Amino acid sequence: MKRSRLAADAGTVALAAVEIPAVWSLIGPVELVLYIVTALLLVVWRYWPVPVLLLTLPAAMTGLLLAPMIAMCHVAFGVRRRAVIGACAGLLFAVALVPWRPMQTEVWSYEDGLRAVISSALLALGPTAVGALARTRRELAGRLDELMHSRERERKLLARSAVTEERARLAREMHDVVAHNISLIAVQAGALRSTAHTDASRETASTIGELSRRTLHELRAMVSVLRSGEDPGRAGAHEGTVEMAVDGPGLAELPALLRVSGDHVRYEAAVPARRWPKRVEQAAYRIVQEAVTNALKHATGACVTVALRERAGSEALLVEVRNGPGSAAGTGAAAYGEESRPLPSSGFGLIGLRERAEALGGWLEARPTADGGFSVRAALPAPTGGTPPVGGV
Repeated sequence: MKRSRLAADAGTVALAAVEIPAVWSLIGPVELVLYIVTALLLVVWRYWPVPVLLLTLPAAMTGLLLAPMIAMCHVAFGVRRRAVIGACAGLLFAVALVPWRPMQTEVWSYEDGLRAVISSALLALGPTAVGALARTRRELAGRLDELMHSRERERKLLARSAVTEERARLAREMHDVVAHNISLIAVQAGALRSTAHTDASRETASTIGELSRRTLHELRAMVSVLRSGEDPGRAGAHEGTVEMAVDGPGLAELPALLRVSGDHVRYEAAVPARRWPKRVEQAAYRIVQEAVTNALKHATGACVTVALRERAGSEALLVEVRNGPGSAAGTGAAAYGEESRPLPSSGFGLIGLRERAEALGGWLEARPTADGGFSVRAALPAPTGGTPPVGGV
Protein backbone atom coordinates (compact mmCIF):
# COMPACT_ATOMS: atom_id res chain seq x y z
CA MET A 1 0.00 0.00 0.00
CA LYS A 2 2.79 2.45 0.91
CA ARG A 3 4.72 1.71 -2.28
CA SER A 4 1.62 2.19 -4.43
CA ARG A 5 1.00 5.58 -2.81
CA LEU A 6 4.58 6.66 -3.42
CA ALA A 7 4.31 5.57 -7.04
CA ALA A 8 1.03 7.48 -7.44
CA ASP A 9 2.54 10.64 -5.93
CA ALA A 10 5.58 10.38 -8.18
CA GLY A 11 3.30 9.98 -11.17
CA THR A 12 1.32 13.06 -10.14
CA VAL A 13 4.47 15.20 -9.89
CA ALA A 14 5.75 13.85 -13.22
CA LEU A 15 2.42 14.67 -14.88
CA ALA A 16 2.53 18.21 -13.58
CA ALA A 17 6.11 18.57 -14.81
CA VAL A 18 5.05 17.72 -18.37
CA GLU A 19 3.97 21.35 -18.82
CA ILE A 20 7.48 22.74 -18.24
CA PRO A 21 8.99 21.72 -21.62
CA ALA A 22 5.91 23.10 -23.40
CA VAL A 23 6.40 26.62 -21.95
CA TRP A 24 10.17 26.54 -21.51
CA SER A 25 10.75 29.40 -23.93
CA LEU A 26 7.90 31.52 -22.54
CA ILE A 27 8.79 31.65 -18.85
CA GLY A 28 11.67 33.04 -16.89
CA PRO A 29 13.73 31.60 -14.03
CA VAL A 30 11.32 32.88 -11.36
CA GLU A 31 8.30 31.25 -13.00
CA LEU A 32 10.29 28.03 -13.49
CA VAL A 33 11.26 27.76 -9.80
CA LEU A 34 7.71 28.66 -8.76
CA TYR A 35 6.24 25.92 -10.92
CA ILE A 36 8.73 23.30 -9.72
CA VAL A 37 7.83 24.09 -6.12
CA THR A 38 4.14 24.00 -7.04
CA ALA A 39 4.52 20.56 -8.64
CA LEU A 40 6.33 19.21 -5.58
CA LEU A 41 3.48 20.41 -3.34
CA LEU A 42 1.19 17.86 -5.00
CA VAL A 43 2.89 15.09 -2.97
CA VAL A 44 0.96 16.05 0.19
CA TRP A 45 -2.48 16.43 -1.42
CA ARG A 46 -3.90 13.49 0.58
CA TYR A 47 -3.37 15.35 3.85
CA TRP A 48 -4.19 18.94 2.88
CA PRO A 49 -6.01 19.04 -0.50
CA VAL A 50 -7.46 22.54 -0.09
CA PRO A 51 -4.23 24.23 1.16
CA VAL A 52 -2.31 22.56 -1.68
CA LEU A 53 -4.74 24.04 -4.20
CA LEU A 54 -4.40 27.50 -2.66
CA LEU A 55 -0.60 27.27 -2.82
CA THR A 56 -0.75 26.34 -6.52
CA LEU A 57 -2.82 29.40 -7.48
CA PRO A 58 0.21 31.75 -7.83
CA ALA A 59 1.49 29.51 -10.60
CA ALA A 60 -1.93 29.69 -12.27
CA MET A 61 -1.63 33.49 -12.41
CA THR A 62 1.47 33.08 -14.58
CA GLY A 63 -0.40 30.86 -17.03
CA LEU A 64 0.96 27.50 -15.78
CA LEU A 65 -2.33 25.72 -15.12
CA LEU A 66 -1.59 21.97 -15.18
CA ALA A 67 -0.51 21.70 -11.53
CA PRO A 68 -3.49 23.78 -10.25
CA MET A 69 -5.83 21.61 -12.33
CA ILE A 70 -4.40 18.45 -10.78
CA ALA A 71 -4.78 20.00 -7.32
CA MET A 72 -8.41 20.87 -8.11
CA CYS A 73 -9.03 17.28 -9.19
CA HIS A 74 -7.65 16.09 -5.85
CA VAL A 75 -9.91 18.51 -3.97
CA ALA A 76 -12.98 17.16 -5.77
CA PHE A 77 -11.82 13.62 -5.02
CA GLY A 78 -10.85 13.98 -1.37
CA VAL A 79 -13.28 16.58 0.02
CA ARG A 80 -16.88 15.59 0.77
CA ARG A 81 -18.44 19.02 1.35
CA ARG A 82 -19.85 20.34 -1.91
CA ALA A 83 -19.68 23.96 -0.76
CA VAL A 84 -15.91 23.71 -0.31
CA ILE A 85 -15.50 22.08 -3.71
CA GLY A 86 -17.63 24.75 -5.37
CA ALA A 87 -15.68 27.56 -3.68
CA CYS A 88 -12.35 26.07 -4.77
CA ALA A 89 -13.60 25.65 -8.34
CA GLY A 90 -14.81 29.25 -8.41
CA LEU A 91 -11.48 30.49 -7.06
CA LEU A 92 -9.57 28.54 -9.71
CA PHE A 93 -11.88 29.95 -12.38
CA ALA A 94 -11.16 33.49 -11.23
CA VAL A 95 -7.41 32.93 -11.10
CA ALA A 96 -7.43 31.28 -14.52
CA LEU A 97 -8.87 34.50 -15.97
CA VAL A 98 -5.78 36.47 -14.90
CA PRO A 99 -3.53 35.41 -17.80
CA TRP A 100 -6.29 36.45 -20.22
CA ARG A 101 -6.33 40.05 -19.00
CA PRO A 102 -5.74 42.49 -21.92
CA MET A 103 -2.59 44.50 -22.11
CA GLN A 104 -2.81 48.30 -22.12
CA THR A 105 -2.10 48.42 -25.83
CA GLU A 106 -4.63 45.73 -26.70
CA VAL A 107 -8.28 46.19 -27.47
CA TRP A 108 -10.52 43.37 -26.26
CA SER A 109 -13.45 42.30 -28.29
CA TYR A 110 -16.58 40.47 -27.19
CA GLU A 111 -15.22 37.26 -28.71
CA ASP A 112 -11.99 37.52 -26.74
CA GLY A 113 -13.83 37.92 -23.47
CA LEU A 114 -16.16 35.01 -24.22
CA ARG A 115 -13.22 32.81 -25.14
CA ALA A 116 -11.46 33.72 -21.88
CA VAL A 117 -14.51 32.88 -19.78
CA ILE A 118 -15.15 29.58 -21.53
CA SER A 119 -11.50 28.52 -21.31
CA SER A 120 -11.24 29.40 -17.62
CA ALA A 121 -14.53 27.63 -16.88
CA LEU A 122 -13.33 24.48 -18.64
CA LEU A 123 -10.01 24.62 -16.78
CA ALA A 124 -11.90 24.77 -13.45
CA LEU A 125 -14.88 22.49 -14.16
CA GLY A 126 -12.99 19.74 -16.01
CA PRO A 127 -10.76 18.67 -13.08
CA THR A 128 -13.71 19.08 -10.71
CA ALA A 129 -15.81 16.68 -12.78
CA VAL A 130 -12.97 14.15 -13.06
CA GLY A 131 -12.33 14.22 -9.30
CA ALA A 132 -16.03 13.91 -8.49
CA LEU A 133 -16.34 10.98 -10.91
CA ALA A 134 -13.38 9.21 -9.29
CA ARG A 135 -14.87 9.76 -5.81
CA THR A 136 -18.25 8.43 -6.96
CA ARG A 137 -16.57 5.38 -8.45
CA ARG A 138 -14.73 4.71 -5.18
CA GLU A 139 -17.93 5.04 -3.16
CA LEU A 140 -19.78 2.78 -5.57
CA ALA A 141 -17.04 0.16 -5.30
CA GLY A 142 -17.32 0.35 -1.50
CA ARG A 143 -21.10 -0.04 -1.66
CA LEU A 144 -20.78 -3.05 -3.98
CA ASP A 145 -18.21 -4.63 -1.68
CA GLU A 146 -20.50 -4.05 1.28
CA LEU A 147 -23.40 -5.55 -0.65
CA MET A 148 -21.37 -8.65 -1.48
CA HIS A 149 -20.41 -9.07 2.17
CA SER A 150 -24.05 -8.66 3.14
CA ARG A 151 -25.12 -11.30 0.63
CA GLU A 152 -22.42 -13.64 1.92
CA ARG A 153 -23.62 -13.15 5.50
CA GLU A 154 -27.18 -13.81 4.38
CA ARG A 155 -26.10 -16.97 2.58
CA LYS A 156 -24.32 -18.21 5.71
CA LEU A 157 -27.36 -17.46 7.83
CA LEU A 158 -29.59 -19.40 5.43
CA ALA A 159 -27.14 -22.32 5.42
CA ARG A 160 -26.99 -22.26 9.21
CA SER A 161 -30.78 -22.23 9.39
CA ALA A 162 -30.94 -25.22 7.04
CA VAL A 163 -28.38 -27.07 9.16
CA THR A 164 -30.37 -26.31 12.31
CA GLU A 165 -33.56 -27.64 10.74
CA GLU A 166 -31.78 -30.78 9.57
CA ARG A 167 -30.29 -31.35 13.02
CA ALA A 168 -33.73 -31.02 14.57
CA ARG A 169 -35.14 -33.51 12.06
CA LEU A 170 -32.35 -35.99 12.80
CA ALA A 171 -32.93 -35.55 16.52
CA ARG A 172 -36.61 -36.34 16.10
CA GLU A 173 -35.90 -39.44 14.00
CA MET A 174 -33.27 -40.70 16.44
CA HIS A 175 -35.57 -40.19 19.41
CA ASP A 176 -38.74 -41.57 17.80
CA VAL A 177 -37.24 -44.62 16.08
CA VAL A 178 -33.90 -45.67 17.52
CA ALA A 179 -34.48 -44.67 21.14
CA HIS A 180 -37.88 -46.37 21.12
CA ASN A 181 -36.49 -49.68 19.86
CA ILE A 182 -33.52 -49.63 22.24
CA SER A 183 -35.86 -48.92 25.15
CA LEU A 184 -37.93 -51.98 24.18
CA ILE A 185 -34.74 -54.07 24.04
CA ALA A 186 -33.80 -52.93 27.56
CA VAL A 187 -37.29 -53.74 28.87
CA GLN A 188 -37.30 -57.20 27.23
CA ALA A 189 -33.82 -57.91 28.60
CA GLY A 190 -35.04 -57.07 32.10
CA ALA A 191 -38.03 -59.38 31.68
CA LEU A 192 -35.80 -62.17 30.36
CA ARG A 193 -33.42 -61.83 33.31
CA SER A 194 -36.34 -62.14 35.74
CA THR A 195 -37.74 -65.27 34.10
CA ALA A 196 -34.51 -67.04 33.09
CA HIS A 197 -33.86 -70.41 34.75
CA THR A 198 -30.10 -70.63 34.21
CA ASP A 199 -27.22 -68.45 35.31
CA ALA A 200 -25.93 -68.18 31.71
CA SER A 201 -29.28 -66.89 30.49
CA ARG A 202 -29.53 -64.38 33.30
CA GLU A 203 -25.97 -63.17 32.62
CA THR A 204 -26.73 -62.78 28.92
CA ALA A 205 -29.91 -60.85 29.67
CA SER A 206 -28.00 -58.64 32.11
CA THR A 207 -25.37 -57.91 29.47
CA ILE A 208 -28.04 -57.03 26.91
CA GLY A 209 -29.74 -54.74 29.39
CA GLU A 210 -26.50 -52.97 30.31
CA LEU A 211 -25.58 -52.43 26.66
CA SER A 212 -29.06 -51.14 25.89
CA ARG A 213 -29.05 -48.68 28.78
CA ARG A 214 -25.59 -47.41 27.89
CA THR A 215 -26.54 -47.01 24.25
CA LEU A 216 -29.77 -45.27 25.18
CA HIS A 217 -27.89 -42.89 27.50
CA GLU A 218 -25.39 -41.92 24.77
CA LEU A 219 -28.16 -41.63 22.18
CA ARG A 220 -30.21 -39.30 24.34
CA ALA A 221 -27.10 -37.23 25.02
CA MET A 222 -26.47 -36.85 21.28
CA VAL A 223 -30.12 -35.95 20.73
CA SER A 224 -29.67 -33.19 23.32
CA VAL A 225 -26.62 -31.93 21.41
CA LEU A 226 -28.56 -31.90 18.14
CA ARG A 227 -31.49 -30.15 19.77
CA SER A 228 -29.29 -27.49 21.36
CA GLY A 229 -27.81 -26.59 17.99
CA GLU A 230 -24.31 -26.47 19.48
CA ASP A 231 -21.18 -27.82 17.86
CA PRO A 232 -20.35 -31.00 19.81
CA GLY A 233 -16.74 -29.83 20.06
CA ARG A 234 -17.84 -26.74 22.00
CA ALA A 235 -20.79 -28.17 23.88
CA GLY A 236 -18.70 -29.24 26.87
CA ALA A 237 -19.69 -26.10 28.71
CA HIS A 238 -23.22 -27.44 29.08
CA GLU A 239 -24.19 -29.63 31.97
CA GLY A 240 -25.92 -32.97 32.19
CA THR A 241 -26.22 -35.33 29.25
CA VAL A 242 -24.70 -32.92 26.75
CA GLU A 243 -21.49 -32.78 28.74
CA MET A 244 -21.44 -36.56 28.93
CA ALA A 245 -21.78 -36.75 25.14
CA VAL A 246 -18.73 -34.58 24.67
CA ASP A 247 -16.45 -35.74 27.49
CA GLY A 248 -17.23 -39.43 27.24
CA PRO A 249 -16.94 -42.19 26.65
CA GLY A 250 -13.15 -42.34 26.93
CA LEU A 251 -10.34 -44.66 27.94
CA ALA A 252 -11.84 -45.14 31.40
CA GLU A 253 -14.92 -46.79 29.86
CA LEU A 254 -12.95 -49.21 27.66
CA PRO A 255 -12.67 -52.04 30.24
CA ALA A 256 -16.45 -52.06 30.75
CA LEU A 257 -17.00 -52.09 26.98
CA LEU A 258 -14.65 -55.02 26.44
CA ARG A 259 -15.96 -56.91 29.48
CA VAL A 260 -19.46 -57.16 28.01
CA SER A 261 -18.03 -58.04 24.60
CA GLY A 262 -17.04 -61.54 25.71
CA ASP A 263 -14.29 -63.53 27.39
CA HIS A 264 -12.35 -63.92 24.13
CA VAL A 265 -11.55 -60.18 24.02
CA ARG A 266 -8.19 -59.35 25.61
CA TYR A 267 -7.19 -55.84 26.66
CA GLU A 268 -3.55 -54.78 26.66
CA ALA A 269 -3.09 -51.21 27.90
CA ALA A 270 0.46 -49.89 27.98
CA VAL A 271 -0.18 -46.15 28.08
CA PRO A 272 1.27 -43.83 30.75
CA ALA A 273 -0.95 -42.46 33.47
CA ARG A 274 -1.67 -39.11 31.85
CA ARG A 275 -4.75 -37.19 30.89
CA TRP A 276 -5.20 -37.40 27.15
CA PRO A 277 -7.29 -34.79 25.33
CA LYS A 278 -11.00 -35.62 25.37
CA ARG A 279 -11.19 -35.92 21.60
CA VAL A 280 -8.30 -38.36 21.52
CA GLU A 281 -9.88 -40.53 24.20
CA GLN A 282 -13.26 -40.45 22.52
CA ALA A 283 -11.77 -41.30 19.11
CA ALA A 284 -9.83 -44.20 20.64
CA TYR A 285 -12.97 -45.51 22.32
CA ARG A 286 -14.99 -45.35 19.08
CA ILE A 287 -12.22 -47.05 17.09
CA VAL A 288 -12.04 -49.91 19.57
CA GLN A 289 -15.82 -50.15 19.75
CA GLU A 290 -16.27 -50.37 15.98
CA ALA A 291 -13.34 -52.75 15.45
CA VAL A 292 -14.48 -55.15 18.21
CA THR A 293 -18.06 -55.05 16.88
CA ASN A 294 -16.82 -55.90 13.39
CA ALA A 295 -14.80 -58.79 14.80
CA LEU A 296 -17.85 -60.16 16.64
CA LYS A 297 -19.99 -59.81 13.49
CA HIS A 298 -17.59 -61.19 10.90
CA ALA A 299 -15.23 -63.47 12.85
CA THR A 300 -17.36 -65.21 15.47
CA GLY A 301 -15.37 -67.01 18.13
CA ALA A 302 -12.05 -65.47 17.13
CA CYS A 303 -9.69 -64.12 19.77
CA VAL A 304 -9.66 -60.32 19.74
CA THR A 305 -6.75 -58.32 21.14
CA VAL A 306 -7.03 -54.63 21.95
CA ALA A 307 -3.73 -52.83 22.54
CA LEU A 308 -3.13 -49.20 23.51
CA ARG A 309 0.30 -47.63 23.84
CA GLU A 310 2.09 -44.34 23.41
CA ARG A 311 4.21 -43.93 20.28
CA ALA A 312 7.85 -43.51 21.18
CA GLY A 313 9.33 -40.10 20.43
CA SER A 314 6.02 -38.37 19.81
CA GLU A 315 2.89 -37.38 21.65
CA ALA A 316 0.51 -39.84 20.01
CA LEU A 317 -1.77 -42.63 21.18
CA LEU A 318 -1.48 -45.87 19.19
CA VAL A 319 -4.62 -48.02 18.99
CA GLU A 320 -4.53 -51.56 17.58
CA VAL A 321 -7.37 -54.09 17.38
CA ARG A 322 -6.63 -57.43 15.74
CA ASN A 323 -8.47 -60.70 15.56
CA GLY A 324 -7.82 -64.13 14.19
CA PRO A 325 -9.99 -66.04 11.72
CA GLY A 326 -13.55 -66.94 12.72
CA SER A 327 -14.62 -70.32 13.99
CA ALA A 328 -15.65 -73.13 11.66
CA ALA A 329 -19.23 -72.81 12.85
CA GLY A 330 -19.66 -69.72 10.76
CA THR A 331 -19.31 -66.00 11.01
CA GLY A 332 -21.58 -63.17 11.94
CA ALA A 333 -25.02 -63.60 13.41
CA ALA A 334 -25.63 -66.76 11.40
CA ALA A 335 -23.30 -68.65 13.72
CA TYR A 336 -25.78 -68.43 16.55
CA GLY A 337 -28.54 -70.41 14.91
CA GLU A 338 -30.16 -71.32 11.63
CA GLU A 339 -32.92 -68.74 12.03
CA SER A 340 -30.51 -65.90 12.71
CA ARG A 341 -30.21 -63.28 10.01
CA PRO A 342 -27.01 -61.38 9.17
CA LEU A 343 -26.60 -58.15 11.10
CA PRO A 344 -27.13 -55.05 8.98
CA SER A 345 -24.03 -53.13 7.94
CA SER A 346 -23.83 -49.66 6.36
CA GLY A 347 -20.29 -50.05 5.09
CA PHE A 348 -19.30 -46.67 6.51
CA GLY A 349 -17.83 -47.87 9.81
CA LEU A 350 -14.17 -47.94 8.76
CA ILE A 351 -14.63 -44.81 6.69
CA GLY A 352 -15.91 -42.97 9.75
CA LEU A 353 -13.00 -44.25 11.85
CA ARG A 354 -10.49 -43.05 9.29
CA GLU A 355 -12.18 -39.65 9.24
CA ARG A 356 -11.92 -39.46 13.04
CA ALA A 357 -8.20 -40.17 12.97
CA GLU A 358 -7.49 -37.77 10.11
CA ALA A 359 -9.50 -35.01 11.78
CA LEU A 360 -7.05 -35.22 14.69
CA GLY A 361 -4.05 -35.16 12.35
CA GLY A 362 -3.44 -38.91 12.59
CA TRP A 363 -4.00 -41.95 10.42
CA LEU A 364 -5.84 -45.29 10.40
CA GLU A 365 -5.25 -48.43 8.42
CA ALA A 366 -7.40 -51.58 8.25
CA ARG A 367 -6.28 -54.70 6.41
CA PRO A 368 -6.38 -58.53 6.61
CA THR A 369 -3.59 -60.37 8.41
CA ALA A 370 -1.53 -63.27 7.15
CA ASP A 371 -3.36 -65.80 9.36
CA GLY A 372 -6.78 -64.90 7.91
CA GLY A 373 -7.76 -62.42 10.56
CA PHE A 374 -8.06 -58.65 10.46
CA SER A 375 -6.16 -55.73 11.95
CA VAL A 376 -7.13 -52.12 12.62
CA ARG A 377 -4.30 -49.73 13.58
CA ALA A 378 -4.55 -46.00 14.27
CA ALA A 379 -2.31 -43.20 15.51
CA LEU A 380 -3.98 -40.26 17.28
CA PRO A 381 -1.69 -37.25 17.87
CA ALA A 382 -2.12 -35.57 21.25
CA PRO A 383 0.16 -32.51 21.63
CA THR A 384 0.71 -31.38 25.18
CA GLY A 385 0.51 -27.67 24.30
CA GLY A 386 -2.53 -25.88 22.88
CA THR A 387 -5.94 -27.16 22.04
CA PRO A 388 -6.25 -30.40 20.08
CA PRO A 389 -7.68 -30.18 16.58
CA VAL A 390 -11.45 -30.12 16.30
CA GLY A 391 -13.28 -32.65 14.22
CA GLY A 392 -14.45 -36.20 13.81
CA VAL A 393 -17.25 -36.28 16.34
